Amino acid sequence: MILLRVARFLPYVAFGFGIAWIMPVSAVWQIFVGAAVLFVAWTLALVAGQTACAQLIGFRTLLVRVGPLAAIATATRWALLLTPTRSIAGFEYEARLAAPVGVAGLRQRMVALVLAGPAAFAVLAAALFAAAVLRGSNLLVFVAGLAALLVLDELIPWPRLQRSRATAGWWLWSWLHRPQTSAQLTAIDMLWLRLALDHGLRPGQVHERWAELAAGEGRDATGAEDAEGSRLGYFCALDRGAIAAAAASIGRAMAWTGHAGTAFERSVVVESAFLAARYLDDVPRAERLLAERITMIDAGLVDDLARAQAAIHLARGRFADALACCAAALEPVRFTLPADIGLLQRAQGTGEPTGGHAAFHRDQVRAMQAAVRAALEGG
Repeated sequence: MILLRVARFLPYVAFGFGIAWIMPVSAVWQIFVGAAVLFVAWTLALVAGQTACAQLIGFRTLLVRVGPLAAIATATRWALLLTPTRSIAGFEYEARLAAPVGVAGLRQRMVALVLAGPAAFAVLAAALFAAAVLRGSNLLVFVAGLAALLVLDELIPWPRLQRSRATAGWWLWSWLHRPQTSAQLTAIDMLWLRLALDHGLRPGQVHERWAELAAGEGRDATGAEDAEGSRLGYFCALDRGAIAAAAASIGRAMAWTGHAGTAFERSVVVESAFLAARYLDDVPRAERLLAERITMIDAGLVDDLARAQAAIHLARGRFADALACCAAALEPVRFTLPADIGLLQRAQGTGEPTGGHAAFHRDQVRAMQAAVRAALEGG
Protein backbone atom coordinates (compact mmCIF):
# COMPACT_ATOMS: atom_id res chain seq x y z
CA MET A 1 0.00 0.00 0.00
CA ILE A 2 2.81 2.42 0.84
CA LEU A 3 4.48 1.72 -2.51
CA LEU A 4 1.21 2.34 -4.36
CA ARG A 5 0.66 5.55 -2.42
CA VAL A 6 4.13 6.75 -3.47
CA ALA A 7 3.74 5.51 -7.05
CA ARG A 8 0.59 7.56 -7.53
CA PHE A 9 2.53 10.80 -7.02
CA LEU A 10 5.52 9.92 -9.21
CA PRO A 11 3.92 11.17 -12.47
CA TYR A 12 3.19 14.52 -10.81
CA VAL A 13 6.77 14.77 -9.54
CA ALA A 14 8.15 13.96 -12.99
CA PHE A 15 5.79 16.48 -14.56
CA GLY A 16 6.92 19.14 -12.09
CA PHE A 17 10.61 18.53 -12.87
CA GLY A 18 9.86 18.69 -16.58
CA ILE A 19 8.06 21.99 -16.26
CA ALA A 20 10.84 23.39 -14.07
CA TRP A 21 13.34 22.43 -16.82
CA ILE A 22 11.57 24.19 -19.67
CA MET A 23 9.76 27.09 -17.94
CA PRO A 24 11.62 30.25 -16.90
CA VAL A 25 11.84 31.16 -13.22
CA SER A 26 9.86 34.33 -13.87
CA ALA A 27 6.80 32.24 -14.76
CA VAL A 28 6.59 30.46 -11.39
CA TRP A 29 3.74 32.62 -10.12
CA GLN A 30 1.84 32.06 -13.37
CA ILE A 31 2.27 28.32 -12.94
CA PHE A 32 0.82 28.43 -9.44
CA VAL A 33 -2.11 30.57 -10.57
CA GLY A 34 -2.75 28.26 -13.52
CA ALA A 35 -2.64 25.17 -11.27
CA ALA A 36 -5.04 26.78 -8.78
CA VAL A 37 -7.51 27.75 -11.51
CA LEU A 38 -7.27 24.25 -12.97
CA PHE A 39 -7.95 22.70 -9.57
CA VAL A 40 -11.13 24.76 -9.19
CA ALA A 41 -12.19 23.88 -12.74
CA TRP A 42 -11.52 20.17 -12.04
CA THR A 43 -13.78 20.23 -8.98
CA LEU A 44 -16.58 22.09 -10.75
CA ALA A 45 -16.37 19.82 -13.83
CA LEU A 46 -16.62 16.67 -11.70
CA VAL A 47 -19.63 17.92 -9.74
CA ALA A 48 -21.39 19.48 -12.74
CA GLY A 49 -20.82 16.38 -14.87
CA GLN A 50 -22.23 14.06 -12.20
CA THR A 51 -25.20 16.34 -11.53
CA ALA A 52 -26.19 16.53 -15.19
CA CYS A 53 -25.66 12.81 -15.74
CA ALA A 54 -27.72 11.85 -12.67
CA GLN A 55 -30.78 13.48 -14.22
CA LEU A 56 -30.23 11.74 -17.54
CA ILE A 57 -29.95 8.21 -16.13
CA GLY A 58 -33.07 8.36 -13.97
CA PHE A 59 -31.67 9.56 -10.64
CA ARG A 60 -32.52 12.69 -8.66
CA THR A 61 -29.82 14.94 -7.30
CA LEU A 62 -30.41 15.83 -3.65
CA LEU A 63 -27.28 17.76 -2.70
CA VAL A 64 -24.38 19.39 -4.53
CA ARG A 65 -21.67 20.94 -2.38
CA VAL A 66 -18.45 22.69 -3.32
CA GLY A 67 -16.52 23.70 -0.24
CA PRO A 68 -18.83 25.71 2.05
CA LEU A 69 -21.52 26.36 -0.58
CA ALA A 70 -24.27 23.73 -0.82
CA ALA A 71 -27.27 23.50 -3.13
CA ILE A 72 -29.98 21.28 -1.63
CA ALA A 73 -33.18 20.00 -3.23
CA THR A 74 -36.18 20.49 -0.94
CA ALA A 75 -39.72 19.33 -1.70
CA THR A 76 -40.51 22.35 -3.89
CA ARG A 77 -37.29 24.17 -4.72
CA TRP A 78 -33.51 24.35 -4.50
CA ALA A 79 -31.94 26.10 -1.52
CA LEU A 80 -28.43 27.57 -1.33
CA LEU A 81 -26.76 27.31 2.07
CA LEU A 82 -23.39 28.17 3.55
CA THR A 83 -21.94 25.37 5.69
CA PRO A 84 -18.64 24.68 7.44
CA THR A 85 -16.07 23.43 4.95
CA ARG A 86 -15.66 19.66 5.45
CA SER A 87 -14.21 18.51 2.16
CA ILE A 88 -13.62 19.81 -1.33
CA ALA A 89 -16.99 18.66 -2.68
CA GLY A 90 -20.05 16.55 -1.88
CA PHE A 91 -22.72 14.89 -4.01
CA GLU A 92 -25.83 12.97 -2.91
CA TYR A 93 -28.51 11.46 -5.14
CA GLU A 94 -31.40 9.00 -5.05
CA ALA A 95 -33.06 6.76 -7.59
CA ARG A 96 -36.27 7.99 -9.20
CA LEU A 97 -36.78 4.54 -10.71
CA ALA A 98 -39.66 2.75 -8.99
CA ALA A 99 -37.89 -0.58 -9.53
CA PRO A 100 -34.25 -1.19 -10.41
CA VAL A 101 -33.76 -2.33 -13.97
CA GLY A 102 -31.58 -5.26 -12.96
CA VAL A 103 -27.86 -5.51 -12.39
CA ALA A 104 -26.96 -4.99 -16.05
CA GLY A 105 -29.09 -1.87 -16.41
CA LEU A 106 -27.94 -0.45 -13.10
CA ARG A 107 -24.32 -1.08 -14.08
CA GLN A 108 -24.76 0.90 -17.31
CA ARG A 109 -26.26 3.82 -15.42
CA MET A 110 -23.60 3.84 -12.72
CA VAL A 111 -20.71 3.53 -15.20
CA ALA A 112 -22.13 6.56 -17.02
CA LEU A 113 -22.37 8.45 -13.72
CA VAL A 114 -18.80 7.52 -12.77
CA LEU A 115 -17.40 8.64 -16.11
CA ALA A 116 -19.44 11.85 -16.37
CA GLY A 117 -17.03 13.99 -14.35
CA PRO A 118 -13.78 12.81 -15.99
CA ALA A 119 -15.42 13.07 -19.43
CA ALA A 120 -16.39 16.69 -18.80
CA PHE A 121 -12.86 17.49 -17.67
CA ALA A 122 -11.34 15.64 -20.62
CA VAL A 123 -13.24 18.00 -22.94
CA LEU A 124 -11.79 20.92 -21.00
CA ALA A 125 -8.27 19.46 -21.29
CA ALA A 126 -8.68 19.02 -25.07
CA ALA A 127 -9.82 22.63 -25.37
CA LEU A 128 -6.75 23.76 -23.42
CA PHE A 129 -4.43 21.79 -25.71
CA ALA A 130 -6.08 23.34 -28.75
CA ALA A 131 -5.69 26.83 -27.28
CA ALA A 132 -2.04 26.12 -26.40
CA VAL A 133 -1.28 25.10 -30.00
CA LEU A 134 -3.10 28.07 -31.51
CA ARG A 135 -1.56 30.66 -29.18
CA GLY A 136 1.84 29.04 -28.69
CA SER A 137 1.63 29.64 -24.94
CA ASN A 138 3.95 27.68 -22.66
CA LEU A 139 1.66 28.41 -19.72
CA LEU A 140 -1.31 26.86 -21.54
CA VAL A 141 0.88 23.87 -22.41
CA PHE A 142 1.56 23.42 -18.69
CA VAL A 143 -2.10 23.76 -17.71
CA ALA A 144 -3.24 21.42 -20.50
CA GLY A 145 -0.58 18.86 -19.58
CA LEU A 146 -1.57 18.96 -15.92
CA ALA A 147 -5.23 18.58 -16.91
CA ALA A 148 -4.41 15.49 -19.00
CA LEU A 149 -2.44 14.06 -16.08
CA LEU A 150 -5.40 14.60 -13.75
CA VAL A 151 -7.74 12.79 -16.15
CA LEU A 152 -5.29 9.90 -16.48
CA ASP A 153 -4.88 9.65 -12.71
CA GLU A 154 -8.66 9.63 -12.25
CA LEU A 155 -9.10 6.76 -14.73
CA ILE A 156 -6.44 4.50 -13.17
CA PRO A 157 -8.05 1.99 -10.74
CA TRP A 158 -5.84 2.87 -7.79
CA PRO A 159 -6.67 0.76 -4.71
CA ARG A 160 -9.06 2.59 -2.41
CA LEU A 161 -7.19 3.89 0.62
CA GLN A 162 -8.61 4.91 3.98
CA ARG A 163 -9.83 8.52 4.10
CA SER A 164 -9.22 9.03 0.41
CA ARG A 165 -11.74 9.39 -2.38
CA ALA A 166 -11.95 6.44 -4.74
CA THR A 167 -11.03 7.29 -8.32
CA ALA A 168 -13.41 6.84 -11.23
CA GLY A 169 -11.15 4.03 -12.41
CA TRP A 170 -11.66 2.17 -9.14
CA TRP A 171 -15.43 2.44 -9.42
CA LEU A 172 -15.33 1.51 -13.10
CA TRP A 173 -13.24 -1.58 -12.37
CA SER A 174 -15.62 -2.55 -9.58
CA TRP A 175 -18.67 -2.31 -11.82
CA LEU A 176 -17.01 -4.22 -14.66
CA HIS A 177 -15.34 -6.86 -12.48
CA ARG A 178 -17.94 -7.32 -9.67
CA PRO A 179 -21.30 -6.08 -11.00
CA GLN A 180 -23.46 -8.01 -8.52
CA THR A 181 -21.51 -6.82 -5.47
CA SER A 182 -21.39 -3.25 -6.77
CA ALA A 183 -25.13 -3.30 -7.44
CA GLN A 184 -25.72 -4.52 -3.89
CA LEU A 185 -23.60 -1.73 -2.42
CA THR A 186 -25.40 0.84 -4.56
CA ALA A 187 -28.81 -0.44 -3.43
CA ILE A 188 -27.68 -0.35 0.23
CA ASP A 189 -26.46 3.23 -0.13
CA MET A 190 -29.68 4.34 -1.79
CA LEU A 191 -31.91 2.61 0.78
CA TRP A 192 -29.84 3.88 3.70
CA LEU A 193 -29.99 7.45 2.42
CA ARG A 194 -33.72 7.26 1.79
CA LEU A 195 -34.47 5.86 5.25
CA ALA A 196 -32.17 8.37 6.96
CA LEU A 197 -34.10 11.34 5.56
CA ASP A 198 -37.12 12.59 7.48
CA HIS A 199 -39.30 13.44 4.49
CA GLY A 200 -40.01 11.43 1.36
CA LEU A 201 -40.53 7.70 0.95
CA ARG A 202 -41.39 5.48 3.88
CA PRO A 203 -39.74 2.03 4.06
CA GLY A 204 -42.93 0.37 2.83
CA GLN A 205 -42.96 2.54 -0.29
CA VAL A 206 -39.55 1.27 -1.44
CA HIS A 207 -39.91 -1.24 -4.25
CA GLU A 208 -39.27 -4.81 -3.13
CA ARG A 209 -36.63 -5.28 -5.81
CA TRP A 210 -34.39 -2.65 -4.21
CA ALA A 211 -34.55 -4.50 -0.89
CA GLU A 212 -33.81 -7.83 -2.60
CA LEU A 213 -30.84 -6.31 -4.39
CA ALA A 214 -29.51 -4.85 -1.12
CA ALA A 215 -29.79 -8.19 0.69
CA GLY A 216 -27.70 -10.13 -1.82
CA GLU A 217 -28.28 -13.42 -3.57
CA GLY A 218 -27.37 -16.12 -1.04
CA ARG A 219 -29.81 -17.80 1.30
CA ASP A 220 -27.63 -16.96 4.30
CA ALA A 221 -25.69 -13.78 4.95
CA THR A 222 -22.07 -14.31 3.98
CA GLY A 223 -20.78 -10.81 4.61
CA ALA A 224 -21.45 -7.46 6.24
CA GLU A 225 -23.22 -6.19 3.12
CA ASP A 226 -25.69 -9.09 3.19
CA ALA A 227 -26.45 -8.42 6.86
CA GLU A 228 -26.92 -4.67 6.36
CA GLY A 229 -29.09 -5.23 3.29
CA SER A 230 -31.21 -7.73 5.23
CA ARG A 231 -31.80 -5.23 8.03
CA LEU A 232 -32.92 -2.62 5.51
CA GLY A 233 -35.19 -5.23 3.91
CA TYR A 234 -36.71 -5.93 7.34
CA PHE A 235 -37.85 -2.32 7.74
CA CYS A 236 -39.31 -2.27 4.24
CA ALA A 237 -41.21 -5.55 4.74
CA LEU A 238 -42.50 -4.67 8.21
CA ASP A 239 -43.81 -1.30 7.03
CA ARG A 240 -45.74 -3.12 4.29
CA GLY A 241 -47.20 -5.54 6.83
CA ALA A 242 -45.29 -8.53 5.42
CA ILE A 243 -44.51 -10.09 8.80
CA ALA A 244 -43.08 -13.38 7.48
CA ALA A 245 -40.73 -11.55 5.11
CA ALA A 246 -39.69 -9.17 7.90
CA ALA A 247 -38.95 -12.10 10.23
CA ALA A 248 -36.87 -13.82 7.55
CA SER A 249 -34.89 -10.65 6.86
CA ILE A 250 -34.09 -9.80 10.49
CA GLY A 251 -33.26 -13.46 11.18
CA ARG A 252 -30.80 -13.47 8.30
CA ALA A 253 -29.18 -10.30 9.63
CA MET A 254 -28.99 -11.72 13.15
CA ALA A 255 -27.37 -14.95 11.94
CA TRP A 256 -24.37 -12.99 10.67
CA THR A 257 -21.73 -13.03 13.41
CA GLY A 258 -19.23 -10.66 11.85
CA HIS A 259 -20.75 -7.66 13.64
CA ALA A 260 -20.70 -9.24 17.12
CA GLY A 261 -20.51 -6.61 19.85
CA THR A 262 -21.15 -3.68 17.52
CA ALA A 263 -23.98 -1.15 17.33
CA PHE A 264 -25.27 -3.04 14.29
CA GLU A 265 -25.72 -6.25 16.30
CA ARG A 266 -27.49 -4.39 19.11
CA SER A 267 -29.82 -2.78 16.60
CA VAL A 268 -30.67 -6.16 15.08
CA VAL A 269 -31.31 -7.66 18.54
CA VAL A 270 -33.64 -4.79 19.46
CA GLU A 271 -35.60 -5.15 16.24
CA SER A 272 -35.80 -8.94 16.67
CA ALA A 273 -37.19 -8.46 20.18
CA PHE A 274 -39.73 -5.91 18.98
CA LEU A 275 -40.90 -8.16 16.17
CA ALA A 276 -41.20 -11.19 18.47
CA ALA A 277 -43.22 -9.34 21.11
CA ARG A 278 -45.41 -7.26 18.83
CA TYR A 279 -46.13 -9.50 15.86
CA LEU A 280 -44.97 -13.08 16.50
CA ASP A 281 -46.61 -13.65 19.92
CA ASP A 282 -43.28 -14.81 21.35
CA VAL A 283 -42.76 -12.57 24.37
CA PRO A 284 -40.38 -14.96 26.17
CA ARG A 285 -38.00 -14.80 23.23
CA ALA A 286 -38.19 -11.01 23.17
CA GLU A 287 -37.41 -10.81 26.88
CA ARG A 288 -34.58 -13.29 26.53
CA LEU A 289 -33.04 -11.35 23.64
CA LEU A 290 -33.00 -8.08 25.56
CA ALA A 291 -31.75 -9.71 28.76
CA GLU A 292 -28.99 -11.79 27.20
CA ARG A 293 -27.72 -9.77 24.26
CA ILE A 294 -28.12 -6.12 25.23
CA THR A 295 -25.48 -5.13 27.76
CA MET A 296 -24.84 -1.54 26.70
CA ILE A 297 -27.23 0.38 24.49
CA ASP A 298 -25.94 3.00 22.07
CA ALA A 299 -27.27 6.52 22.41
CA GLY A 300 -28.80 6.31 18.94
CA LEU A 301 -30.80 3.18 19.87
CA VAL A 302 -32.50 4.45 23.05
CA ASP A 303 -35.81 5.09 21.27
CA ASP A 304 -35.68 1.71 19.52
CA LEU A 305 -35.05 -0.07 22.82
CA ALA A 306 -37.99 1.78 24.42
CA ARG A 307 -40.18 0.71 21.49
CA ALA A 308 -39.22 -2.95 21.99
CA GLN A 309 -39.80 -2.71 25.74
CA ALA A 310 -43.18 -1.11 25.12
CA ALA A 311 -44.16 -4.08 22.94
CA ILE A 312 -43.17 -6.49 25.73
CA HIS A 313 -45.08 -4.55 28.41
CA LEU A 314 -48.15 -4.35 26.16
CA ALA A 315 -48.08 -8.10 25.51
CA ARG A 316 -47.74 -8.78 29.27
CA GLY A 317 -50.62 -6.47 30.11
CA ARG A 318 -48.45 -3.94 31.96
CA PHE A 319 -50.21 -0.97 30.43
CA ALA A 320 -48.75 1.83 32.56
CA ASP A 321 -45.22 0.64 31.79
CA ALA A 322 -46.11 0.32 28.12
CA LEU A 323 -47.32 3.93 27.97
CA ALA A 324 -44.18 5.15 29.74
CA CYS A 325 -41.97 3.32 27.24
CA CYS A 326 -44.02 4.68 24.34
CA ALA A 327 -43.49 8.21 25.63
CA ALA A 328 -39.75 7.54 25.88
CA ALA A 329 -39.69 6.10 22.36
CA LEU A 330 -41.23 9.31 20.96
CA GLU A 331 -38.56 11.52 22.52
CA PRO A 332 -36.08 12.92 19.98
CA VAL A 333 -32.75 11.09 19.97
CA ARG A 334 -29.54 12.75 18.96
CA PHE A 335 -27.17 10.69 16.88
CA THR A 336 -24.39 11.50 14.48
CA LEU A 337 -24.99 11.33 10.75
CA PRO A 338 -22.55 12.10 7.94
CA ALA A 339 -22.38 15.88 7.70
CA ASP A 340 -24.02 16.20 4.28
CA ILE A 341 -26.88 13.87 5.28
CA GLY A 342 -27.48 15.99 8.38
CA LEU A 343 -27.49 19.07 6.14
CA LEU A 344 -30.14 17.43 3.96
CA GLN A 345 -32.27 16.66 7.00
CA ARG A 346 -32.13 20.24 8.28
CA ALA A 347 -32.99 21.66 4.88
CA GLN A 348 -36.10 19.49 4.58
CA GLY A 349 -37.93 21.47 7.25
CA THR A 350 -38.74 21.22 10.94
CA GLY A 351 -42.17 19.59 10.66
CA GLU A 352 -42.94 16.11 11.91
CA PRO A 353 -41.33 13.45 9.71
CA THR A 354 -43.47 12.03 6.93
CA GLY A 355 -41.01 9.45 5.67
CA GLY A 356 -37.93 7.41 6.48
CA HIS A 357 -37.28 5.52 9.71
CA ALA A 358 -38.64 8.31 11.89
CA ALA A 359 -42.21 8.27 10.55
CA PHE A 360 -42.26 4.47 10.48
CA HIS A 361 -41.15 4.16 14.11
CA ARG A 362 -43.56 6.85 15.31
CA ASP A 363 -46.46 5.04 13.70
CA GLN A 364 -45.43 1.79 15.40
CA VAL A 365 -45.31 3.51 18.79
CA ARG A 366 -48.63 5.32 18.31
CA ALA A 367 -50.29 2.06 17.30
CA MET A 368 -49.17 0.58 20.63
CA GLN A 369 -50.46 3.64 22.49
CA ALA A 370 -53.82 3.19 20.80
CA ALA A 371 -53.84 -0.52 21.73
CA VAL A 372 -53.12 0.34 25.39
CA ARG A 373 -55.92 2.92 25.52
CA ALA A 374 -58.33 0.50 23.87
CA ALA A 375 -57.43 -2.17 26.43
CA LEU A 376 -57.91 0.29 29.33
CA GLU A 377 -61.24 1.51 27.99
CA GLY A 378 -62.37 -2.07 27.55
CA GLY A 379 -61.85 -2.71 31.23
